Amino acid sequence: IIAGNTYSFGAGGNDVWLIKTDSLGDTLWTKTYGGDSADCGYSVQQTTDAGYIIAGWTGSFGAGKADVWLIKTNSSGDTLWTKTYGETNDDIGESVQQTSDGGYIVAGETRSFGAGMDDVWLIKMVTPPFIDSTTVWSDTSYAGPFPVYTKVMDDYAVDSVILYFKRTEDPAWFFTEMIAGTENWYYGEIPYVFLPNDSVKYYIYAKDILQRESTDPSGAPANYYSFVANTVGIEECFTNIDIDKFSFSVNSPAKGKVTFKFSLPEKSRISLKIYDIAGRVISVPLHGEYFSGSYKIPFKPERKGIYFYKLESPYQRKTGKVVIF
Repeated sequence: IIAGNTYSFGAGGNDVWLIKTDSLGDTLWTKTYGGDSADCGYSVQQTTDAGYIIAGWTGSFGAGKADVWLIKTNSSGDTLWTKTYGETNDDIGESVQQTSDGGYIVAGETRSFGAGMDDVWLIKMVTPPFIDSTTVWSDTSYAGPFPVYTKVMDDYAVDSVILYFKRTEDPAWFFTEMIAGTENWYYGEIPYVFLPNDSVKYYIYAKDILQRESTDPSGAPANYYSFVANTVGIEECFTNIDIDKFSFSVNSPAKGKVTFKFSLPEKSRISLKIYDIAGRVISVPLHGEYFSGSYKIPFKPERKGIYFYKLESPYQRKTGKVVIF
């Protein structure tokens, strides 16, 4: 892995240039980082999460003519976060290492601080968990529950990820610990709402084993995500009429697809509609008259997740939820 600067590519006069090669030195990929002014990379190290940390200086960002610039990337060189350090004069980062506590140590020079023209500058920093992505709900006619996924990365180890939520009927913030999945994803649910046009607020809190903390959005709970849920949408309920002569079932949760099974005692008019979590009809596998007998109706959506169905028949009216993973 090579860090330097380039005048040939990028956005400005010269930009930080990161080059990844194979064992023979052949280029696998390159990335540039920078703005309208000069930016330069002096040092790069691979980090414990298989990403990279780059130290250098930037004239495009920060407070002075040149500020120390720290860039954290993932394994593909995509930027996760950046930090600048310095004041009005030139400050340069020349070497960086990851430390045993998951933070970073940067060595360089400064003209903004110290006793002389150029002084050695040692900067020790720690980084809180990085919340890369969170499900953002928009207003919906669906009454819940509301699945929330978030991706949390940390240079050391994540201790806990918490989903905080507050519906109109809640007197205070409630919380649930999110379940860890694969590739740094976590899952949690906001429960059903019970009021028409219910206002739902939520945010994510993450903490690592060094007690470093982050929230998404930043500044929570003063800042939060919110949406309105209208309970006139789909609700899980049913009404039975002569149920002994009619059967209906569905396998859920299931992998890849679910199968609706039902039996009719006589020729009957049946309707089965399937909705996404926003309350939109996405499939109508049954609609019309069907002869007596047993039926199997597969439903295989393009995306895994939570779906809802609504059955209408002379024997049973039912709405329910299916989970496809």
